[in-house]
Amino acid sequence: MKKSLLKIALSALLVAVVLVGGTLAYLVTQTGVLTNTFAVANIDTEVEETPESGTAEQKAPVIKNLETSNVPVYVRAIAVVSTDKDSPVAVSSSNVTFTYAAGWQKYGDYYYYMQALDPGKSTTELFNGVTVSGLDGTARFSVYVYHESVQAKDTTLTDVSKIAALFD
Repeated sequence: MKKSLLKIALSALLVAVVLVGGTLAYLVTQTGVLTNTFAVANIDTEVEETPESGTAEQKAPVIKNLETSNVPVYVRAIAVVSTDKDSPVAVSSSNVTFTYAAGWQKYGDYYYYMQALDPGKSTTELFNGVTVSGLDGTARFSVYVYHESVQAKDTTLTDVSKIAALFD
Protein backbone atom coordinates (compact mmCIF):
# COMPACT_ATOMS: atom_id res chain seq x y z
CA MET A 1 0.00 0.00 0.00
CA LYS A 2 2.88 2.34 0.83
CA LYS A 3 4.46 1.68 -2.57
CA SER A 4 1.17 2.35 -4.32
CA LEU A 5 0.69 5.63 -2.45
CA LEU A 6 4.28 6.63 -3.25
CA LYS A 7 3.72 5.90 -6.96
CA ILE A 8 0.58 8.05 -6.97
CA ALA A 9 2.36 10.92 -5.19
CA LEU A 10 5.34 10.77 -7.61
CA SER A 11 3.00 10.66 -10.61
CA ALA A 12 1.09 13.70 -9.33
CA LEU A 13 4.39 15.53 -8.70
CA LEU A 14 5.62 14.68 -12.21
CA VAL A 15 2.37 15.98 -13.77
CA ALA A 16 2.62 19.20 -11.71
CA VAL A 17 6.27 19.74 -12.75
CA VAL A 18 5.41 19.20 -16.43
CA LEU A 19 2.42 21.59 -16.25
CA VAL A 20 4.32 24.33 -14.42
CA GLY A 21 7.37 23.92 -16.65
CA GLY A 22 5.27 23.97 -19.82
CA THR A 23 3.39 27.07 -18.69
CA LEU A 24 6.60 28.90 -17.81
CA ALA A 25 8.18 27.94 -21.14
CA TYR A 26 5.09 29.22 -23.00
CA LEU A 27 5.05 32.50 -21.10
CA VAL A 28 8.78 33.12 -21.58
CA THR A 29 8.65 32.61 -25.33
CA GLN A 30 5.71 34.97 -26.01
CA THR A 31 6.57 38.18 -27.84
CA GLY A 32 4.88 41.55 -27.67
CA VAL A 33 2.21 42.67 -30.09
CA LEU A 34 3.50 43.08 -33.64
CA THR A 35 1.94 45.66 -35.93
CA ASN A 36 2.07 45.19 -39.68
CA THR A 37 1.60 48.44 -41.52
CA PHE A 38 1.07 48.73 -45.23
CA ALA A 39 -0.47 51.21 -47.61
CA VAL A 40 -3.27 50.26 -49.95
CA ALA A 41 -3.29 51.98 -53.30
CA ASN A 42 -6.34 54.03 -54.13
CA ILE A 43 -7.58 53.01 -57.56
CA ASP A 44 -9.89 55.53 -59.19
CA THR A 45 -10.94 55.04 -62.80
CA GLU A 46 -13.95 56.26 -64.74
CA VAL A 47 -15.55 56.04 -68.15
CA GLU A 48 -15.24 59.17 -70.25
CA GLU A 49 -17.41 59.50 -73.29
CA THR A 50 -17.07 61.82 -76.26
CA PRO A 51 -19.51 63.14 -77.16
CA GLU A 52 -21.57 62.99 -73.96
CA SER A 53 -24.75 63.07 -75.99
CA GLY A 54 -25.50 62.05 -79.53
CA THR A 55 -26.33 58.94 -81.43
CA ALA A 56 -25.04 55.50 -80.54
CA GLU A 57 -22.93 55.50 -83.69
CA GLN A 58 -20.98 58.50 -82.35
CA LYS A 59 -20.01 56.94 -79.02
CA ALA A 60 -16.32 56.33 -78.33
CA PRO A 61 -15.86 55.63 -74.58
CA VAL A 62 -12.43 55.52 -72.93
CA ILE A 63 -11.40 54.60 -69.38
CA LYS A 64 -9.24 57.14 -67.54
CA ASN A 65 -7.00 56.44 -64.54
CA LEU A 66 -7.79 59.39 -62.26
CA GLU A 67 -5.37 58.33 -59.53
CA THR A 68 -2.76 60.96 -58.67
CA SER A 69 -0.32 58.58 -56.99
CA ASN A 70 2.05 56.47 -59.04
CA VAL A 71 -0.27 53.44 -59.39
CA PRO A 72 -0.70 51.95 -62.86
CA VAL A 73 -3.76 49.73 -63.38
CA TYR A 74 -5.09 47.11 -65.75
CA VAL A 75 -8.64 47.65 -67.02
CA ARG A 76 -11.39 45.41 -68.29
CA ALA A 77 -14.72 46.56 -69.67
CA ILE A 78 -17.91 45.36 -71.28
CA ALA A 79 -20.60 47.23 -73.20
CA VAL A 80 -24.18 46.26 -72.41
CA VAL A 81 -27.35 47.18 -74.28
CA SER A 82 -30.53 47.99 -72.39
CA THR A 83 -33.96 48.76 -73.86
CA ASP A 84 -35.24 52.15 -72.71
CA LYS A 85 -38.56 52.03 -70.85
CA ASP A 86 -40.26 54.25 -73.44
CA SER A 87 -39.18 52.06 -76.38
CA PRO A 88 -42.04 50.36 -78.20
CA VAL A 89 -39.60 47.73 -79.47
CA ALA A 90 -37.38 45.47 -77.36
CA VAL A 91 -33.68 45.76 -78.15
CA SER A 92 -31.21 42.94 -77.48
CA SER A 93 -27.50 42.39 -77.97
CA SER A 94 -28.31 40.60 -81.21
CA ASN A 95 -29.56 43.92 -82.63
CA VAL A 96 -26.46 45.90 -81.68
CA THR A 97 -22.89 45.24 -82.78
CA PHE A 98 -19.93 47.14 -81.38
CA THR A 99 -16.80 47.81 -83.42
CA TYR A 100 -14.13 47.30 -80.77
CA ALA A 101 -10.97 49.32 -81.18
CA ALA A 102 -7.31 48.30 -81.28
CA GLY A 103 -5.61 47.89 -77.93
CA TRP A 104 -8.46 45.81 -76.44
CA GLN A 105 -8.65 42.02 -76.51
CA LYS A 106 -11.66 39.82 -75.70
CA TYR A 107 -11.25 37.08 -73.09
CA GLY A 108 -14.38 35.47 -71.69
CA ASP A 109 -17.14 38.07 -71.41
CA TYR A 110 -14.83 41.08 -71.05
CA TYR A 111 -12.51 43.14 -73.19
CA TYR A 112 -9.13 43.75 -71.59
CA TYR A 113 -6.95 46.76 -72.26
CA MET A 114 -3.61 45.24 -73.18
CA GLN A 115 -1.39 47.84 -71.51
CA ALA A 116 -0.99 48.98 -67.94
CA LEU A 117 -2.64 52.38 -67.61
CA ASP A 118 -0.52 54.99 -65.86
CA PRO A 119 -2.09 57.65 -63.60
CA GLY A 120 -3.67 60.49 -65.55
CA LYS A 121 -3.74 58.48 -68.79
CA SER A 122 -6.67 57.10 -70.77
CA THR A 123 -7.16 53.90 -72.73
CA THR A 124 -7.82 53.96 -76.42
CA GLU A 125 -11.53 54.00 -77.12
CA LEU A 126 -13.27 50.76 -76.16
CA PHE A 127 -15.36 50.83 -79.30
CA ASN A 128 -15.61 53.36 -82.08
CA GLY A 129 -18.90 52.46 -83.61
CA VAL A 130 -22.23 50.85 -82.96
CA THR A 131 -24.16 49.16 -85.74
CA VAL A 132 -27.88 48.66 -85.23
CA SER A 133 -29.68 46.02 -87.30
CA GLY A 134 -33.17 44.53 -87.41
CA LEU A 135 -34.83 47.50 -85.70
CA ASP A 136 -37.01 50.27 -86.96
CA GLY A 137 -36.54 53.93 -86.08
CA THR A 138 -38.82 53.71 -83.03
CA ALA A 139 -36.44 51.53 -81.01
CA ARG A 140 -34.87 53.29 -78.04
CA PHE A 141 -31.95 51.83 -76.12
CA SER A 142 -28.98 52.76 -73.98
CA VAL A 143 -25.41 51.51 -74.07
CA TYR A 144 -23.77 51.09 -70.67
CA VAL A 145 -20.05 50.56 -70.24
CA TYR A 146 -19.12 48.64 -67.10
CA HIS A 147 -15.47 48.56 -66.16
CA GLU A 148 -13.18 47.31 -63.43
CA SER A 149 -9.58 48.16 -62.61
CA VAL A 150 -6.91 46.38 -60.65
CA GLN A 151 -3.48 47.53 -59.52
CA ALA A 152 -0.74 46.50 -61.94
CA LYS A 153 2.10 44.89 -60.01
CA ASP A 154 3.74 43.77 -63.24
CA THR A 155 3.31 46.35 -65.99
CA THR A 156 4.88 44.18 -68.71
CA LEU A 157 2.11 41.59 -69.16
CA THR A 158 1.21 40.87 -72.79
CA ASP A 159 -0.88 37.70 -72.43
CA VAL A 160 -4.60 38.43 -72.04
CA SER A 161 -5.13 35.34 -69.86
CA LYS A 162 -2.53 36.61 -67.37
CA ILE A 163 -4.12 40.05 -67.29
CA ALA A 164 -7.56 38.44 -66.80
CA ALA A 165 -6.20 36.34 -63.91
CA LEU A 166 -5.44 39.58 -62.00
CA PHE A 167 -9.18 40.17 -61.69
CA ASP A 168 -9.92 36.81 -60.05
